[in-house]
This record gives sequence, structure tokens and C-alpha cells, in this order.
Amino acid sequence: MRALVCGCVFWAACTESPAAPVAADAGVDVGVASETHDDVVAVEPEVGSGEDVGSAPDVPLGPLASVWLENPIDSPKTTEVTLLHLTDPDGRLVGEFANVRNCVADKERGKVVTVDPGGIGLQLTLCAPDHTARPGDDGTYLHLRPPETPVIDSDAFAEVMMYHHLQRIHDYFQGLGLTDLDHPLPALVNLQVYLPLCDTWSAFGNALFTPEGSFTYAIEFDFDIDEPAIMFGQTATKDFAYEADVISHEYTHAMVGSTRLNAIFVDEQGLNNLPGALNEAYADYFATSLADESVIGNYALNAVEGLTVCGVPLSVSGNLQRDLTADRRCPDDLTAEVHADGEIFASALWAIREALGPAVADRVILDAVIGFTQATDFAAAAEATIIEAEDQLDNATADKVRQVFIDRGLLGCERVVPAAKLGARLALQFAGGGALGPGPLGDDTPGFVQVGVDVPEGAQEVLLTLQVQGDAVIDGLVKPGGAVKLGGDNGSDAVARLAFDAPSKNTRVLRLSGPCIAGRWSVLVLSRGDDFAVVGATVTAVDAPGEPTVPCGS
Repeated sequence: MRALVCGCVFWAACTESPAAPVAADAGVDVGVASETHDDVVAVEPEVGSGEDVGSAPDVPLGPLASVWLENPIDSPKTTEVTLLHLTDPDGRLVGEFANVRNCVADKERGKVVTVDPGGIGLQLTLCAPDHTARPGDDGTYLHLRPPETPVIDSDAFAEVMMYHHLQRIHDYFQGLGLTDLDHPLPALVNLQVYLPLCDTWSAFGNALFTPEGSFTYAIEFDFDIDEPAIMFGQTATKDFAYEADVISHEYTHAMVGSTRLNAIFVDEQGLNNLPGALNEAYADYFATSLADESVIGNYALNAVEGLTVCGVPLSVSGNLQRDLTADRRCPDDLTAEVHADGEIFASALWAIREALGPAVADRVILDAVIGFTQATDFAAAAEATIIEAEDQLDNATADKVRQVFIDRGLLGCERVVPAAKLGARLALQFAGGGALGPGPLGDDTPGFVQVGVDVPEGAQEVLLTLQVQGDAVIDGLVKPGGAVKLGGDNGSDAVARLAFDAPSKNTRVLRLSGPCIAGRWSVLVLSRGDDFAVVGATVTAVDAPGEPTVPCGS
């Protein structure tokens, strides 16, 4: 099996590495404003969300800089802020809690890496990390302004944005009593790679946290950083460091760390990647709570270009912003993709915030997170949050928290998605056979979710047809009622193991037949071949049933 080793702002850039399965503000800066430029408002810094969430640290004031308080769309006028916690005597953006560098497009200084697609042996050059943001003659950083367009370049303004908003989210968490990141977190902006094939620097349209200091996405991005770091790219149309929410999102991944919510494990229902979904949910929640705005990525995650190589897109693109007020529920909205599934839990956290207020909700929610492990899933996270609410609040208020989780199906959610829902949001990914190594099912790999099949009254045979991408070789463990449960010694409570036929390249069909099959059935898909995806599913009744495939009285 493989464990998640990076947290991205959207799914295309997350990488995995081998690992054994695990057993089962609010508001903006406020102060006395004074106009300094036509599009700049000066303010004194303030820490925290819309209500007092803790004691702001007593810090000395630092030099001034201009930033967007949110992003170029929501706050198009830049604002003067004070850069806090700086410690570098030469004015580099290095401080007690961040070390921000620019990844400069420099073919002479960049690290050369070799990729070998089809035996070609291409040599590529990574951008070169450097501190390019320095104070002007007046001791401030006010001369560093947004470029006219966020082209693939090395603008130092991105460094300033990153540094300021890292201090803001750090001090927000410190005000809540969390000091896990009271050290300089490395951060890189303007990630890009030189491609000699087309003589161009290629865009990396994403942002991520990596516990290893490097990551692999088509090529290895290794900048000789040997500690956890956050890394931000840019494209010809937008720079991910220009979005305060995205900075807060990735910082929260770093705060959650590599020892919480990073594993994929096997439980009695199959593969479970809900820890990764929770990691995304909390990154979304704390970013939006600090901003006092339910939408994350209003700028950076719309019209996303992803990674392009010589003008050819290699990753997802489109409008990917996430709104935590969206009505998401378990299991119907499960997709097995952690960002999308994280929206289910994040929507519950936002509803708790609306019920309790940001100050109370943030503290209750964060206090629950601190005790999480690699294998904490939706139900365990919900129960831990309820316990914190019961410990900190009165019974009536704690009951509101419980009801939020109940309303979204997050307490005891069986991961059985109705067939009609498969592929409705995203293609459902399945790992290939043998992905577990010596797992509970030998070389068979169970899916992250099961398929729910509703058989109408009177029907004696139905066909479950999956529309697939990839060479799927699959069986299904089937049982009536709730989820198929895996047991010890490779056993399960399934009543039958049925092979999916392959009538065409893109369809796989399971025949569920018998004189007493009416009602709900659950199908646990077992992969015996390569990785594949399901983009849709249908259930159709057969007029002339064949030989029974499942027994009665099961």
C-alpha cells in the first residue's frame, strides 16, 4: 500500500510513497488606515479570526510591505502591513517561523535532473531557490509590487505575500495554543522547470506541503531541503502565492504534520483513505475560518491550468474552488479523492462554526485534531469533536455539534455509494491488484468505497454495469443489506464472489440473479489487474433471468 506524503491544494500534484498499511481572520487586518498609494491602504497588523480566539503573541513591529489581504479578486487594492518576526540582519525574508525563498528561473544555477520517457533521456533544469526580496533604501519592502501579469517569472512580491500570510496563520494557531510550528518553516514560491525540448520554463499550477522537502510529479522536484516545506507554483495567468487562503491551507497541512492524517489503511470495508480526506478538510476549514469566508480558492482554484509541458497540459484544469456551505453527505458524495471527500467533513465543520461562532468552534475543532493519529477516519474525528464539545460547552451546545455530524451521515458512515452516484462528481479510482502486498485478500485489492445496488421488488436478475477507464480485471464480493465486511483469514461476510464480465473495452458487468434478490445489495469491488477508474454505473433489470448467482435466505 502507499501512504500520502504531500498535501496539495487540489488533487493533481499529490504524490505517494511506499508504506505498509496501518492497522485498523475572520475579517482582515484592522487599524488606522492612511492612503499611501492609489491602490494601497496602510493598516496595523492584527492576529486572529472574527472573534478573539486566543491571546495574540506580543511581538515587535517590523518593516512595512504591501500585500493583498486575500487575493487579487477579493481585495484588488494592496494594503500596507507590518512584516512580523523577521530575524535576518540583511533583510531576507527569514524569521522565527518562516524561511521564504523565490525559485528563480536561472539555467546556470538550477539543479539539472534527467527524465527518461521512452528512453529519450531528457535533461531538465529546476528553478534555483534564492532570497530575492530585500528592503529598499527606506528599510521597507513597499517597492515590491505585484507584476502587471503573473507570468512565469520570479517576482519578489510573491515572497512578501507568502511571508506575511505565513506569519498571520502561524500567529492565529499560536493564539489557539498550538506551537507545533514554532520554528522557521521553509517555503518556496514561483516553482518552475526549464524544458530544453521547447526552450521554455514550464508552469507548475499548484501548491503543496511535503514532509520530505521534495516531491515527485512527472519529475522529482528536489531543492536540497531536508525538512517539511511548502511549495507554490504559478502559471501564465495566476500565482498560487497570491491567494491567502491557499497559503493558510498548506500551512495547516504542515501544522497537522506527517504523523497525523496521512495514511491509507485497510479496514473491514476495504481501503480507507479518509485520514487524507480529513487532512484536506481541516486545511480548508482553518483557511476559511481565518478568512471568515466559506469559499477557498476564489482566485487560485478557478480557471486552473495545472502542469503544462511544452504547451501540453498534463494535469487537471478548470474551476476547482470549494465552498464549505455546499450540502455534502456521507456516503452519497464519496469519491475516494481526498479533496472532494474532504468537502463532506469540512462542510460539517463550517456548520459547527455557524452554530457556535468562530472563536468557540475553532478551539473545539483544533483541540480534537491534536489527538488524531494516522488512522483517524470520519467517524473517529466526529466523535472526538463531540467529546471536546461536551468537555468545553454545555449539553445543549454539544448536542448541536452532534446533530451536525448526524445530518451529514458522518457517525458510522458505511462507505457504500449508490450506483447512480458513481462518477457523478469525479471518476472513482481503483488501485490495481497486488497494491497491498500480502494483504487480507492476497493479491486482490479492495476499493475505497463499495457500490450500492437497489433491486426493485419482483426482479429476479439485475445487471450492474460499470463504465471504466483502464484495463479493469475485477470481481465483486456481494451481500444483501449493509456493507460487505472483511474478516480475518481472508474471510468476509459476503454471500458470493462474482466475476465482472467484460463485454467491451469500457464496460464491466456483474450479474446479480436469484428468486429473492429484491432490496439493497452491497458490492465490494476487488481489483485483480491494473489500476482503473469508474466514471459511471447503471443498474438494469433483466426480464428473463438466468441461473441464480446468489442464494436465498442469506
